Amino acid sequence: MTAPRNQEWWGTTDCSVLADNGLTFDEVNSYWAALGYPSNMDNENDGIPCETIYGEQN
Repeated sequence: MTAPRNQEWWGTTDCSVLADNGLTFDEVNSYWAALGYPSNMDNENDGIPCETIYGEQN
């Protein structure tokens, strides 16, 4: 995933900001990978980002 133009949320690791901006779980998962898998987006360290917002998906 490359940085979309004019997206104020690009660079954030706050899952609620991503959800508020309409990103789907699949988009968030790709974004998480593009950022290098920051651990604060995966609180349970189980390879699933933003579970508190999107639920447990794989």
